[in-house]
Amino acid sequence: MYCRICGVLNKDGANFCKRCGASFKGEPLKIQDAPSPIGTQDACSGPPAEDIGNDYLVPNIFVTLLGCMILGVVGCCFSVYARDLKRRGDWEEAKKNAKNAKTMFWFTLTLEALGFVVFIVSGGLEVLYVFSMCFSGSSSRPSFFSIRQSEF
Repeated sequence: MYCRICGVLNKDGANFCKRCGASFKGEPLKIQDAPSPIGTQDACSGPPAEDIGNDYLVPNIFVTLLGCMILGVVGCCFSVYARDLKRRGDWEEAKKNAKNAKTMFWFTLTLEALGFVVFIVSGGLEVLYVFSMCFSGSSSRPSFFSIRQSEF
């Protein structure tokens, strides 16, 4: 049987549409009454999926992998929820969650950039240089322990 709302073919005896979730308590469409898919818009009502904009899932995954795990995961949750709402046809809530995902992405990226600047300013390159000298294996360069002893 076909759904009256979206026109998708469902199993006979189903209580709800597998696509839009509409109830089949009323009279379902029979095969001869089925809407033609040619030249029709997506059966779910609402604007096209492109209208909510970017849901920022990939950028939020990127900032999560850069190291800001908690905020990145929160941004990913907003992104996935926006995708789910878009799939269900709740366009307004999908837009709100996509906007929250965008905000979390830019906030997280800004914090990571500030953290990198603080790392560089506070001598992070010096620390990296010392560790590269210690683990390079060259005998002409000082070891970590000789550097530490010379400081005292």
